[in-house]
Amino acid sequence: MTIDRRTFLIGATGGALVLSGVAGERTLAWSRRRSVLRWAGLVSGAVSAKELGLEYLTRYPDEADSTTLVSRLSPVLQSFPLLTDGGTSAGPFHEGIRRDFLEGDVEEMGGWLLSKTELRLCALVVVQAQTETGASGIFPLQQEPDGKAVHWMAPRARFTLPSGLAKLEFELRSGAAVAQRVAVRIDGKLADELLISGPLWHPVRYPMRRREGPTLQLELETTPAWRPKNDFRTLGVGIDRDWNPT
Repeated sequence: MTIDRRTFLIGATGGALVLSGVAGERTLAWSRRRSVLRWAGLVSGAVSAKELGLEYLTRYPDEADSTTLVSRLSPVLQSFPLLTDGGTSAGPFHEGIRRDFLEGDVEEMGGWLLSKTELRLCALVVVQAQTETGASGIFPLQQEPDGKAVHWMAPRARFTLPSGLAKLEFELRSGAAVAQRVAVRIDGKLADELLISGPLWHPVRYPMRRREGPTLQLELETTPAWRPKNDFRTLGVGIDRDWNPT
């Protein structure tokens, strides 16, 4: 694959990413909590920026925060002028991509050979969405060959939920060839360890006590991880739902 087969859409065509606030200020002194860059990035083909970004964060969890990503993208981002009309040239991105290929800073993912610049931009889309929705480590809803709809999760997924829930209910299923162990943590404390095997849904239910604060944190950590045939993603187990922002 060559760089000219790749299409990046800069602007508001597929969504918007706003780099602002603390993360932006630490790296781009001129941001001052202003929106400094709006862009939507989709790689040509069926693989979405979100899927690529989530897989990148699974492989490189030390980069799973906006401050780190913005810092490592700083040479590219600093080439952009402040936007006044919502548009700008994609030249700095293309130059960053070209440099990555010349230096061998690339990764095979989703059937593409992609530069770290591209993948970090996709990861930044994911981190921004996680901040807004309170859910991390969960792939978009997909239809399985057996007709069931499932959200496959990364080996570690987190959800921010309302603390006033009377009970916490969801269902899990596995796609791996071996049984998978799922550690369930609520507000950082181990609440349960589950053994999930096979495609049948495994119901999970926890009665909840009244808690201080407006939200609670649910974390699901799965071992071992697995990869479906002809799929680039590293997966944990599937869950029957995604939660809306709290």
